[in-house]
Amino acid sequence: MFRNFKVILTTRPSSTPPKLSYATQQVRLTGFDDQAKEKYILKAVVEGNAKEAARIIQRLQQNPVLADICQVPLFFVMFAHMTYEKETSLVLDSVTSFFRYVIACFYEHIQIRAGTVRISMKGASATKHQKLDKVAFESLQGKDQHLVWRRDRLVQLIDEPLYNELVEIGILVEENVVRIVDEPGTSAADLFQRRKNVSFYHKLFCEWYAAHYVVEHIDGLKTISLQRFFANIDPFDLQYVYRIACGLSTVAAGKIIQYLHSLEGGDKFAILCILEQTGQVDKMKDTIRRMCSEGVIISGYDSLLLQRSSMQLLEIAARNEIPIEYVNLYNCLQSVDLSTAAIRTTSTLALTSRIPVKELSVVLSNRDMTEGEAIDILQFSSMCPSIRQLWFYGCVPPRSFNVGSTLSTLKSKDCEVLWQWTAETPSYILNLRSGRWKNNDDGSEPAEEVFERALSKLSEWRTGYTAETYRAEVKEGRENLRKFAEKRKGYLR
Repeated sequence: MFRNFKVILTTRPSSTPPKLSYATQQVRLTGFDDQAKEKYILKAVVEGNAKEAARIIQRLQQNPVLADICQVPLFFVMFAHMTYEKETSLVLDSVTSFFRYVIACFYEHIQIRAGTVRISMKGASATKHQKLDKVAFESLQGKDQHLVWRRDRLVQLIDEPLYNELVEIGILVEENVVRIVDEPGTSAADLFQRRKNVSFYHKLFCEWYAAHYVVEHIDGLKTISLQRFFANIDPFDLQYVYRIACGLSTVAAGKIIQYLHSLEGGDKFAILCILEQTGQVDKMKDTIRRMCSEGVIISGYDSLLLQRSSMQLLEIAARNEIPIEYVNLYNCLQSVDLSTAAIRTTSTLALTSRIPVKELSVVLSNRDMTEGEAIDILQFSSMCPSIRQLWFYGCVPPRSFNVGSTLSTLKSKDCEVLWQWTAETPSYILNLRSGRWKNNDDGSEPAEEVFERALSKLSEWRTGYTAETYRAEVKEGRENLRKFAEKRKGYLR
C-alpha cells in the first residue's frame, strides 16, 4: 500500500531538504507529553504517591524558565528526582543554576560511590576544563556540528586526566565502533577496524562547556567583534550557550544581551538571558509589561526557540498578573484541546486559558479552517476570563454557528467575535444571538458569494504554492506581520 512512500526521519527539521512538494505531510513525534511525565513520576519517582506527584508537577509549572529545558526527557527525569529528594532546600531559578546542580550531582554521585567527602554545588566545576571549553565551542560552529570524536583525538585535545574523570562521572560517553574496510587488497585481519568514539552524554552538556568558553573570551570584544565571534553560533539553535553564559558572568550577560537586541526577534530571547542573570522576574517586570502592551505574535514562520520564548513571556506575564494586549497566532494553529483549555501550535506549544490576553487573533491563510476548529476556538475563548475580542483573519470560518451556550457565554462576558478575509475587504462581526455574521459597518449579512469568493481566492493561491513560494513567504512573513500589527487598530469598530 505504501510502497511508493518516501519517509524522512530527522531530529533537525531545519535540515529537511528544501525542495519538497507542498503536499508533503509532516508529523512531529512528541512521545514525552504531560501525561507521560505524570505517569513516569507516579511509577518511578514517588511510587504511586499522588500528592507528591502533584507537588513535583506544580514545582515545574511554577517555573517557566525550567519548564522548557524539562521538555528533554533526560532533564525532566533529573528534575523530578531532585525535587522529590530535596523537598525544601532545592532552589533552581535559572537554567544555569539547574545545570550547575546537575553537574554537582554527577560529581557527588561518583564521590559517594568512592566513599569521599561530599562536595558543594560551587565545587562541581572546580576542575580546570579550559581546553574542553574550547573543543566544545568549536564543535558547535556552523550547521555541520562535530559532536563525536575518536577517543585518542579527544584525549590529545583535552588531556587524559580530565578525559578519564569525565568518562568516569558520565558526562562523556564512550562507544565501541566497528568499521568495515571494504577496499581492494585489504587482508582478512584488517577487514574489521575497531575503535572508540566518544560524545557528550547529551548535547546540552556540550553547550554548558561552550558557554564557559564564551565567558572566558567575550570580555574585551566590541560590537563588530561580537558579531564575528557569534557568527556560527546560532542563538535560535544553540540557545543554552547564550543563556548559560549570561548566568555565569554579569559581563558576558551585558555583551550578549546587547548583541541579541541587534538581531531580528532577539528581544524576546534576550528576556530569557536576562532572567539567567537575575533569577528574579521582579527586576524584569517593566520590560515584560512593555513587551506585553505591544502585543505578542507567535508565528509559524519563527524558529521553535522564538516561539517558545514568546510563550514563556506569556507564562511569566500570567504568573505575575501582567495584562497582555493581544496575542496573534499567525499560521501556527494545530488543534484546540478543550479538556485542558489550551490551543496547541504546530510546534506543540500550548496557549492556555490562564493567559490574561485581551484580544486573540487567529490567522490561518496557509490551510483551510474546519468548522470544528472554529467552534473549538469559540469555546476556548469562552473559557478565557480576560478575552474581549476574538479575530479570525485570512481564513474562511463557518457561515453561522449553532452553539447557543457558547455564544451566550461570550455575550455575557462582552466578548466580540470578528472576521476579515484580507486587510482590503470588509470586516464582519458575529451576532452572538443568531450566530450569523454581519457587516461591521452597516450591519448587513454577507451574501453567500462573499464566502465562495474567499474560498476560491484561497484555493487559487494554494494551487501555485511551491517550495519557492514557501521560502518567499518565510522571507516576507515578518513584513506581513508588521503590516497586520499596524492595521489591526483600524479593524476595530
